[in-house]
Amino acid sequence: IMSLVSEIRIRHFVLDHIKKLNLFGNEYKRDVLGEEFRRKAEPILTTTLKNLKLINEKVDNEVILDTAEEVYLLFNNGIASVSKDNVNLIPYKEFGKLVWKNQLIPHDFEYDESKISVFEQFSKNVCTNRIDGDLIFNQEKHNSLVSAIGYLLTRYKKGSEPKAIILTDESIVNSEEGGTGKSLFNEGIGKVRSMLEMDGQTFDLSSKFAFSDVELYHEIINIDDCDDNFNFKNLFHSLTGAMKVEKKNQNRFTIEANKSPKFCLSTNHVFKGVG
Repeated sequence: IMSLVSEIRIRHFVLDHIKKLNLFGNEYKRDVLGEEFRRKAEPILTTTLKNLKLINEKVDNEVILDTAEEVYLLFNNGIASVSKDNVNLIPYKEFGKLVWKNQLIPHDFEYDESKISVFEQFSKNVCTNRIDGDLIFNQEKHNSLVSAIGYLLTRYKKGSEPKAIILTDESIVNSEEGGTGKSLFNEGIGKVRSMLEMDGQTFDLSSKFAFSDVELYHEIINIDDCDDNFNFKNLFHSLTGAMKVEKKNQNRFTIEANKSPKFCLSTNHVFKGVG
C-alpha cells in the first residue's frame, strides 16, 4: 500500500535516523549532526527532492490497473474483481500488485445479486418521465446512465475514444434548477473512486496551475457547476493526451494518458465550443 510522502515527513525521518546513530557512543557528535541537519535541511531537501522522480518506473509498472475485461475495486477485505460475467473477491496477498492508500474503500465488500442497492434504486428513480401526472420508468435513460456510471468506475481508458461525462438538466434554462440528482450521482461515484472535486465557477483552464491539486492517485476529476463561460474545447488535450500537472514551487510532472484521471462535469448551461 503506497502513499505520497511530504517534505516534513522526510525531515522527521532523517532526524529520527540521526537520533538512532551510535557514532561510537559519542552523543555530542550525534547532537551536533542533528543540529547541522536542522540548519541546512531546507536547501538540502529542496535540491534533493527536485532531482528525484515522483515515482520510479519500476514501481509505476507494479501499480494495479484495470483492463478492458476486468475492473478492480479496493475494499478492506480484498480486491473485488468485476468482469462482464463474474464478481470475485481476491485477497491482496494473492494479487501481488501495488495500490494507493487514497484509492482504498473503507468498507468490507459483500455481494448479493438478489438485492437492489440504494444507489441502484436512486439511478432508477431519476430515470423517469412524467406522463399524465405519473412518473414512468424510462429504460433508455437508465441504460445511458448506467453506461456513464460504468465508464467512470473503470480506470481503463481506450485511447481512440476519449470521453468526459457531462451531467446536465433535461431542460436547459439559465437558472439554478437543482434537485435532479447531479450532486448525489457524483457523491456516489466518489465513494468508490478517488475523486478530486473542483469548483466549476472558479476553475480556470488557461492557468498553468489549473490541475495543481491533481495527485497520482486521483481517478476522477469532478468539475462541478460549470458556469456559462466554460469552454469545453479547452479540455480536449487533457482528455486525449497526457496530463501535465504543475504545482507552485514544485517540479512539474506528467501523468500518462492511460493513467490520467477521467472527467465528470456538471452544469446548468450549454457548453461553448464544438466537436
